[in-house]
Amino acid sequence: MLLRALTIMGWRASLAGPRVHVASLPNNRLVALAGDRAKVVSSFFIFVSRDCAGEAGIREATDCATLCCDFHTSEIEWLQTGVYMDAENFLFFATLAEAGSLSEAARRLEIDRSGVSRRLKELEAQAHAQLIVRDTRNMALTALGEAFYERCVVVREEMMRARHLLDSQSGLTHGPLHISCPPAVTRTLLAPVLQDFCRIYPAVSLQMTLQSGPIDLIDKQIDVAVRFTNDPEPQYVARVLAHTDWYLCASPRLLGKSVPNAPEQLIEYPWLGIRNRMEIGLNGASGSHRMLRTSRISCGDYALLRDHCVNSLGIAMLPAYVASECLADGRLARVLSDFQIEPTPGTTLYAITLQSRYVPQQARTFVAYLKEQIRLNAWDGLTACSD
Repeated sequence: MLLRALTIMGWRASLAGPRVHVASLPNNRLVALAGDRAKVVSSFFIFVSRDCAGEAGIREATDCATLCCDFHTSEIEWLQTGVYMDAENFLFFATLAEAGSLSEAARRLEIDRSGVSRRLKELEAQAHAQLIVRDTRNMALTALGEAFYERCVVVREEMMRARHLLDSQSGLTHGPLHISCPPAVTRTLLAPVLQDFCRIYPAVSLQMTLQSGPIDLIDKQIDVAVRFTNDPEPQYVARVLAHTDWYLCASPRLLGKSVPNAPEQLIEYPWLGIRNRMEIGLNGASGSHRMLRTSRISCGDYALLRDHCVNSLGIAMLPAYVASECLADGRLARVLSDFQIEPTPGTTLYAITLQSRYVPQQARTFVAYLKEQIRLNAWDGLTACSD
């Protein structure tokens, strides 16, 4: 029998045998078996040749949740059925289970709903079992689906740990870096910072996703998400970068001589917002005011809303870092400046990542570099954090 060098999830072992398999036992006592020898290789996987599967006590699915790998094809199989399964299926099922619906899974995976349904049917056919009970509107994991999902999460975490392990072994900052950032923040503030970062670290390959709002770092494989928010999601690590204020703005030409001096007068002007319908809250000496506005133009890009505002198309609620230049040169004027906007879409700028042990070195370097550049540049409308 040939001696084969095997690598899976960042762990390496040399095992005798033409075919080697991976299994997860109930007691988490994980070993590599080759003939009559055994060796612990990781906290999750057991390597076992088909000949000694019986000796390891792996007989039925009731004994253990069993995952196996055939290194001739680099595919994963269920030991008890002999059906091969690509590793991507584990990531797919974890995403589907967490999404809660086929439609939401399709959105996260960036495929159509029929593609999700087809992949699920193929997965269940490979497993010879139903993993999800579903109808036209709802879905729920079966008992086997719940158990399989738990294993899929472990596989995903092991893949991330393996990536971090490899990234951390080199002193050189290198490798892929995927950043998600709102369009206005990128164009107004970060474009030169990103260019300089790429010049300083030429071995980093940068991928940019221009997107606003909440994001699933795992599903989208995002290393760093830069976001203005008031409530960062608790499952992530959110590092404070800076703060901004929010203003109601309009062009002097739109306002003319009748500048609003009370919140109720805003209804006389068109509204430009990030959504079709928005609730605006204003607090001032006269008390709290709430109003619901329908946007004449709705757009998730504040820089574009600012341009519409400059062109006298309506009043907009803008962050200070977007509006400051136009306010300084007179193209825009503040409206109801004695009132405070509450709540705002987000006054604090964060660099959001996964827990530190899963963050690659190039992402750590980028966050530190970004924080330092914000401190040094002193952009109008943006106050760097003090720490």
